[in-house]
Amino acid sequence: KRFWLQGGGVEHRLKAGRAAPTLGSWCPAAMARPARDIGSGKRDYESADDEDESSRDESYESEGSEDDKGPQATKFFVAGTAVIVAVGLAIFWYVRQAVSSEERASPSWLRSKRFVMPLINGSNLTQSWDTELVEGMCLGREKEGLPVFDDDDEDEDDEEEFGDSYEGEGDAKPAAKTSRRLGSYIKAIVAVEGVRRFVLADGATMPYYSSADVQQEEPSGAEFVVFVFHGAVRDAINYFCAGKNLMLSQKKYPLEKSLLVVLKWHYAIDEPIPGDVWWNSSKPWGSWMAGGHSDIKSGAMISSFSVIDEFLVYLADNPTKYPKLKEILLMGHSAGGQTLHRYAFATHLKPPKLSTPEDVAKKLGFRKDLDVRFVIANPSSYLYLDNNRWAYSCGDPDSDNPTGCTILEYKEFEFDLGRHDWSVDFEFGNEGYRVTEGLGKKNGTDYPFLCRTWMFNHWFYGLNWTHLNDGFVVPYLAEHPNITEAVAIYPDRDVVYLVGQNDTCTDNEFNFCDEKCWTKNVSTSRCYRNHMDMRCPAMLQGPNRNSRGFHYQRHLYEFYGRKVHGLMEVPGTGHEGGKMLTADYGLIAIEGSTKEIWDMSIDPLSVPLGQVTTTTWAPGMPIR
Repeated sequence: KRFWLQGGGVEHRLKAGRAAPTLGSWCPAAMARPARDIGSGKRDYESADDEDESSRDESYESEGSEDDKGPQATKFFVAGTAVIVAVGLAIFWYVRQAVSSEERASPSWLRSKRFVMPLINGSNLTQSWDTELVEGMCLGREKEGLPVFDDDDEDEDDEEEFGDSYEGEGDAKPAAKTSRRLGSYIKAIVAVEGVRRFVLADGATMPYYSSADVQQEEPSGAEFVVFVFHGAVRDAINYFCAGKNLMLSQKKYPLEKSLLVVLKWHYAIDEPIPGDVWWNSSKPWGSWMAGGHSDIKSGAMISSFSVIDEFLVYLADNPTKYPKLKEILLMGHSAGGQTLHRYAFATHLKPPKLSTPEDVAKKLGFRKDLDVRFVIANPSSYLYLDNNRWAYSCGDPDSDNPTGCTILEYKEFEFDLGRHDWSVDFEFGNEGYRVTEGLGKKNGTDYPFLCRTWMFNHWFYGLNWTHLNDGFVVPYLAEHPNITEAVAIYPDRDVVYLVGQNDTCTDNEFNFCDEKCWTKNVSTSRCYRNHMDMRCPAMLQGPNRNSRGFHYQRHLYEFYGRKVHGLMEVPGTGHEGGKMLTADYGLIAIEGSTKEIWDMSIDPLSVPLGQVTTTTWAPGMPIR
């Protein structure tokens, strides 16, 4: 932190994080009058009015003058000086409580500066919900104030790229930067002070928001821990506040026994402090969404999935600190959904019901009495477990459906069966839309697949077993204890998929806009951008997020030969993180039993198929 004295005014600038709004001048009536003739011993102040200077000079002469000092003016001067000094000391004391970036680099900082949480009535365990802190962090924010551009996995490094398209009603559409910039000095202080840092095994730190300190010294009474994973814009504070609303709505656990955590995945442009881990966005090696390693210049090189492992192991295998923990829920929307989906498959931690005491001791599993659930909402793409993909075409002028897509067929993908020249320009045009070089060229041949690419099965779109066997994958996957076992036990994980009914937009790539697209402009029939992944490997999974969710359910059914996990469609909702996480279906995902969710889930056989040429996989069979 620094004080900047500018023209007599006091301005407080936050060194850590975004610059706070100017406080303005204190006591402007006095401070706006700098001394003009100090050398002569006179304190000659400029006045806003036109009073006579000679009378002022007589009233404000210095102590060594032989002229009359003017008792009343002297009292005014002394009183004004006292006020300035008092205000200055108060500001100094307040800012002194804040911590410099250098101090924050110390792993023990937050625990040494925090408030001790109150005890749960009738126990020696602390509460896990600091109401004053949580409400302060979300002060003035919209209840569902998540931006619509919080997708997925395009190149998000430019701070200026995000436009002004927000979810919500009426005219509550703040400028894009407002999603990361706080609206007042108090909110800036609260948000900065609300960031905690989890000390990883190698001493590096991972920033996060939470309702209480995860690594607090006192034992916690938390019975329920909820992790919420933010989107690609990395607006963790917005997701934290959406998670707060969800926690206030759920009735399964008392608030004082619930802990909310939102990890802050950083890039270099996010100004991480020394010691923090951050990622460089290269795909997939430096992508936190794909389990990539943090940058070599950050606090440590560690997989994003290893970071999640460390949080979960600390909570689940820590009877001294978390003796009452019963359930861990992990929820992710958009890019957060992508992260969580790949993690649910690839984590080195076995599901609780399959974990042995040896697994727990080796930090490779959970104790059997702990429930761990994954809720994955509106990801742009999914992890396919074999070579089968979806053949279809969209918007062909000479087809039977020039304003929509053909019926999809599920079959093994072959490069030579895909159309030529599908290409997406990842630069933004004048209107913010990406541009494609057509819909894939037929060249006189009716190719069944929309596009062709050799990367359709590369991690993190699929499992390329040649790459896996050669170790040409992100290190977390290369070091996996047993990938074949991960495939076999994936159905045993408690996973719920949520898709928005109106999450059918395609960034105006096609020459039509789906009628259900929630951001459709009626007057122009254009689809507003929402950064869906339009690369060929993603397009082979379906034309939009909604369809891709349904298709993945059918893929799992065809792969395992039975219904796997649960899929629910959230009515009237597009790519809206706040609504997805706080809607009735979000609550069902929290409060519902596995059986209840299973019974409510969409039947994967309801997803239509054309020609089916697949073989059901079984344990022990090779995976193509």
